[in-house]
Amino acid sequence: MAYNPKAQYAIHTGKMENVLPALEGKFHAVLCDPPYGISFMGKEWDIAQGPAEFQARVNAWGNAILPLLYPGALVFMFGGTRMWHRLAAGMEDAGFEMWDTLMWLHGQGFPKGMDISKLIDKNNGDVREVISYDATRARPNREVTNYEGGNHKDNGATITAAASSESEPWSGRKTPSLKPSWEPVLCFRAPAQGRTYAELAQMFGSGALNIDGGRIGYTSAADAANNQTRPNRESKDEDSKDFPSRRTWNEWEGGKGRYPANLALDEVSAALLDEQSGCSTSPIAVTRGGNRAMDFGMGRQNNVPCFGDSGGASRFFYCAKASSSERNGGLENNNHPTVKPIDLCTWLATLLLPPSSVGQRRILVPFSGSGSEMIGCLGAGWDEVVGVELDAYYCNIARARIKYHNGLLSADGVRPPAPAKEAAQPGLFS
Repeated sequence: MAYNPKAQYAIHTGKMENVLPALEGKFHAVLCDPPYGISFMGKEWDIAQGPAEFQARVNAWGNAILPLLYPGALVFMFGGTRMWHRLAAGMEDAGFEMWDTLMWLHGQGFPKGMDISKLIDKNNGDVREVISYDATRARPNREVTNYEGGNHKDNGATITAAASSESEPWSGRKTPSLKPSWEPVLCFRAPAQGRTYAELAQMFGSGALNIDGGRIGYTSAADAANNQTRPNRESKDEDSKDFPSRRTWNEWEGGKGRYPANLALDEVSAALLDEQSGCSTSPIAVTRGGNRAMDFGMGRQNNVPCFGDSGGASRFFYCAKASSSERNGGLENNNHPTVKPIDLCTWLATLLLPPSSVGQRRILVPFSGSGSEMIGCLGAGWDEVVGVELDAYYCNIARARIKYHNGLLSADGVRPPAPAKEAAQPGLFS
C-alpha cells in the first residue's frame, strides 16, 4: 500500500447531483460515506422525510454517479444499520448490482435508549428523587443540576428513583435502541454491459478487487509458518477449463497473508472476540460435487482450497474509530460528526485499486466530508482522487487534513487554512 507521490486530488463544493454532470472523464471506482437518513445529531444534510423519501434520494445519487463510471466499476458505500436496506434498494433502482455487504464491527457507539420509567414520570408530571451521582457517566454540554449542595452537569450522571408505583416496574426498560456497534459497507457494481471479468479488466481496468493488496498480514513469524505451508494438498479439477488440473496449496495462497474477509474489527471488538472464540482453524480443503448450476459454472471440483489458517477472531482486518489526533491533524478542530478512520478507508481503497498498468487510476469520493476517504485513497496509491462535498467549511477541513496526512495540495488551486499550530507529520501507517 505505497503512497503515490505523483497523485493529485481536487474537491468540488456543491450538491452532488449538480456537480457530477460537469465532471469530465470516467472513474474506476467509488468510495464514500453518504448521509444515513436518520437525522443524525439533527444535521440538516442527514434529515429524510421517511424511508421512501430517503430511498428516492439515494436513487438520485446513483443516477448521478453511474454515467461517470466504467462498466463493472466497483462502489463501496458506508451505511447505517437502520436504513441501509433503503440505500441498497435506491442504488439498485439506479441500475447498480449489489454483490456483498462488508461489516465494520467497532463496538464504540454510545447507547441512546431512554428509560421508560422516566418518560412515564415526565408524562404524569411527577418529580423524581435524586438518590446518587455517578461522575463516570458524565457527558458535557448538559444543564446543571444541584445535588447535595454541589453543582453537577446532568448528562445522565444523576441517578434518580421512580416517582410512582406506575413507573417503578418500567425502570430498566428503555426505548428500542441497542448500543450501535457496527456499520455496513455496501458493495455495488456498475452494470458490466455483458462483458466478462477479463474483458472489463482489459478494456476498462475495472471490475476486480485487489485481493493481494488487501490481505491481512500475519502477526508473527510463527503465525506465518503455521498458516502458509500445507504440503501434499492438491486440488483436482476434472471439468473446468478455468483452473489448472492440479494446484498445490502454496500455488493458491503463496504465503501472502490471509484472504480479506467481509468483516473488519476494531481493537476492542477483536480482543473481546478472541477471548470468547479462542483459537479456531479454517478447513484446508472443501470437497465439492454436483452439477454446473449448483457450482456456479465451475464444474465438479474436489478439494477446493480454503484458508487452512488458525488463530483468534482478530485475524480479520481490524481498525478502531478515528482518534482525536487523527481527526484534528493539520488543524485546530475537526468537528465533523462522522469521521471514519483513515486505516479503514485506506484498506477499502486498496481493495478497489487497479494495477498501475491501467494508467491514470481515478476514484470518485462523493460526500467527501472532512476527507478521511480521500486521505485513504491517496494513501492506497490512487493516481487521481476527486471529492464532492456540499459544505465549503468541511472542504477546507479536508484540504488541511490531506496536506497534513498526505503532504499534498489540491489540484483545484484552493489552499487549506493554516493550522493553529504546526506539528510533525506522522507516517501514514505509524
